[in-house]
Amino acid sequence: MEKSYWMRNRVARRRFIRGAGVIGTGAIGAALIGCGSDDDDSSSAAPAAPAAAPAAAPAAATAAPAAATQSAVAQGGAAQLQSSAATAVPAPAENVKRGGHLRFEISGDPPNYDMHANSTYRVNVPLSPVHALLVEFDPLSAVEGPDNVQGQLASSWTVDNNLKVTFDLHSNAKFHNGEPVTSKDVKATFERIANKDGSIVSPRMKNYDAVESIETPDDTHVVVNLNRPAPSLFAMMAQGWNTIYSHKDIANGMDFKLEINGAGPMKLDKYERGNRFEMSANPDYFLEGRPYLAKQTVYVIPDGSTRFASFQGGETDIFLMATQADAESMMDIMKDKAVLDGPMPSNGFGSINFNTSREPWNDNRVRTAVAMAMNRDEAIAVLSKGVGYHGGYFNPNGIWTAGLDAVQKVPGYKPYSDAVVAEARKMLDAAGVPDGFDATILTRQGSTYENFSLYILDNAKAIGLNFTPDVQETASAYDRLNTRNFDLAPWRHGYAVDDPDALFGEFYVTGAARNYSELSSPEVDDLFLKQSTELDVPTRQELAKKMEIAALDLYGKIVTDWSAARMVRRSYVKNVVKHPNLYNANRFETAWLDL
Repeated sequence: MEKSYWMRNRVARRRFIRGAGVIGTGAIGAALIGCGSDDDDSSSAAPAAPAAAPAAAPAAATAAPAAATQSAVAQGGAAQLQSSAATAVPAPAENVKRGGHLRFEISGDPPNYDMHANSTYRVNVPLSPVHALLVEFDPLSAVEGPDNVQGQLASSWTVDNNLKVTFDLHSNAKFHNGEPVTSKDVKATFERIANKDGSIVSPRMKNYDAVESIETPDDTHVVVNLNRPAPSLFAMMAQGWNTIYSHKDIANGMDFKLEINGAGPMKLDKYERGNRFEMSANPDYFLEGRPYLAKQTVYVIPDGSTRFASFQGGETDIFLMATQADAESMMDIMKDKAVLDGPMPSNGFGSINFNTSREPWNDNRVRTAVAMAMNRDEAIAVLSKGVGYHGGYFNPNGIWTAGLDAVQKVPGYKPYSDAVVAEARKMLDAAGVPDGFDATILTRQGSTYENFSLYILDNAKAIGLNFTPDVQETASAYDRLNTRNFDLAPWRHGYAVDDPDALFGEFYVTGAARNYSELSSPEVDDLFLKQSTELDVPTRQELAKKMEIAALDLYGKIVTDWSAARMVRRSYVKNVVKHPNLYNANRFETAWLDL
């Protein structure tokens, strides 16, 4: 089938832009214009900013290096919850140089400061250094799984019969206001994230359904009682979102959207909207000798060409938001002065969300037909810049997926062809949808989302559907998404842990915060609960595979492509490891600059 005008010319236009993108130094000080890419998701409406790989991958997909798939392997390691022996904080390497200033960029301002209520990297990346976690994934390993969780505020923990976990806390940790970090803060934090009182929009609240109660026998011990075995518990807790807040701040009604009181290695000195975050080392940080850096600056640079020029010109040390084309061009220019980490499979994917309270999107046949019309090879070629992966609801490079062969047996995920498109049109006819039916596509402002809408519009024409993009700025787009005021809503989603509890708990089970279609399936919910309590990894994998296929057949979301992650850093940036997503390992407390 001949590609459309848009598909034929989109790549050529991008190459033209790339060729004109090297604009020299001084880019950060110049006007920051354009929209740039923004592969994230946030489940909170955006108020005003605060004042202060498969075994046989398709040809369109680029296989990831073997080392980059370690995150998938790690997920199967822990059959049971494991105790942790207390260990001393590792001594710094002898050649560490202290006092450096690390600079990198994000593509837009955060909607607010609240880590618990958001899912956009625009909150997580710039603010993680200000906060501390109870436990974390090892920041110096790209592997993310139960066996790679280490203590942060927790010095160690013990497990009793897979139903009780007792955490020992470091006794010298302090919040930036000077108050000590105690067990009461850990308890209040996880109760807030679990959102039992409905006080916040909490994307990850279902991650803690297995937590029956949290006890605080003294200031340095936290006891988590479970109502069932929860093999994903530590992985859920290690997500970079679960920053510990002061119980006093929570009780006193601090506005976490506008105020920060963290316990992390950096203090936020200044935030200029549309410009930068400036942070300096916390002199009272509880881990002696950390951080190695004296300062961190995170620039807000919406325009991709400006981000490119800023790194090339020496104004940033890490090119965090590099596309594949950016990364390849930069390495051609920088040679051995830069290091490319990736591409590696990420926990990010493109999706089409339906408002099933409206006709005809409440008809499964209509949603199926739209899914069948999507040319996923084109999605990877254009939307994922030629480096991406075909798959269903689970990361196609992980251990939980049913596999591409099984996924492509689901009608809406069959390989694209003229015959499949014709079958989709017949399905619309059976559903009573006339040729030329009109609908709108809620479109978040910015090139990533506008291109995504054009891709959907272009493919939908083949089955007689006329879609019109309804472009909204970010705050309005989030509000429309959360209030279900849309027909279709394309979105680039991301999540922090490749685990069934994390993914389905956020997106696909009944009541999940990002189940924007609000579809409910007793079969999916039952399989979710069974896999969530299963300690035998192979058995859990089989349950997860059944759950994926059952959920795919509902078409609450249509997955168009899975993306790859990459990062370019200057060769003098040490002790920084790229993770599969943007939500973990962002404190950089062991990073240093060899200058």
